[in-house]
Parts: sequence; C-alpha cells; structure tokens
Amino acid sequence: ALLLVSSDSKIILSDTLFSKGLAGIDFPDFNKDNNSDILIRYIGNISITQIYLFDPTSNKFKRVDGFDKFPGAIQLYSNPRYYYSYHRAGCADMNWISDLFIINNFKTILLGHMFGQGCDNEIKTKPQVIEIYKVKNNNEQSKILVEKLPYQKYIPNFDDKWVFIKKYWNDNAKIFK
Repeated sequence: ALLLVSSDSKIILSDTLFSKGLAGIDFPDFNKDNNSDILIRYIGNISITQIYLFDPTSNKFKRVDGFDKFPGAIQLYSNPRYYYSYHRAGCADMNWISDLFIINNFKTILLGHMFGQGCDNEIKTKPQVIEIYKVKNNNEQSKILVEKLPYQKYIPNFDDKWVFIKKYWNDNAKIFK
C-alpha cells in the first residue's frame, strides 16, 4: 500500500506500507507539540505501530526509526520527553516487558527495560519477580540491573501491573537518563 500525504498540492509524505495486517491509521498529536501525527497500526500476535511525526521545520512528516519495537507506547505525564511501552512475554500475559525510551531526531533510544515474571506455574524454578534495568548506549545487551522487586508485593492482582508500570516509569524516569 502506498501512503501519500499532501498539503497545498505538495506531497509532504510518500511511503510504502506493508499492507498485510493493516488495522488502521490515526492522526493523534502523539508528542503533544500541537501538530497532528500519523500513527499506523497493524494487527497480529504482537501489535505493531509505526509513527510519522510532523516536523514543523521541514513542513513534512518523518517516520520514527525503531518505533515498531515499542508496542502500545504512552507518553509520561511526569516528563513528556519520555515514553514507555508494553508487550506480552508469555504465560497468558503473566510475563511481560515494558521499555522506557525517548525519541530524538526521529529515532527511538532505549533507556530502560522492565521484565515482569508473574507466571506462577513454575514458581520454584522461576520465582515471581520484577527486574528493572538501565540500558546503556541504546543497546539492550548493555544493561545494568537497577532493582529487583517482589512481584506479588507490587502486583497482587493481574490488572495491577498497568498501574505499577505507569507509576514506576513516571516516578523514576530520571534515573534512566
């Protein structure tokens, strides 16, 4: 599929989209800069999104490289420069991953990584824990453990994880600069 966006008869975005699984296109002000952006959603086992941010300097939309690695991205209210994502990691969504990142010069930069091991069917060999890492140089292989938290203390019920993730990143984003 071809995505074409024009303004005053000038094409300001032309890109080829993968059409398989295309779920929809939305026009949110994703980065809260008072300009509409283009968010493209794909359906599948893992939701994938692409974002094109409006660049007022060039009066064009620019695709954010690496954004598809951060499903369900949400901007922090404590510091709008930061975003966090969420995706399932197994055991009927009892295991999950959330990443903290920024967008700089239309590229994502990974800053923090959180792994929730909430599965309780192998608790003796894989204890329930939340591991939080600081990522160095945008390289997930270069991560440093920041803290290990007892899962049940912070997430006693399945739906508590959403509150925990949102609160943790908003309260602690400054640690991951």
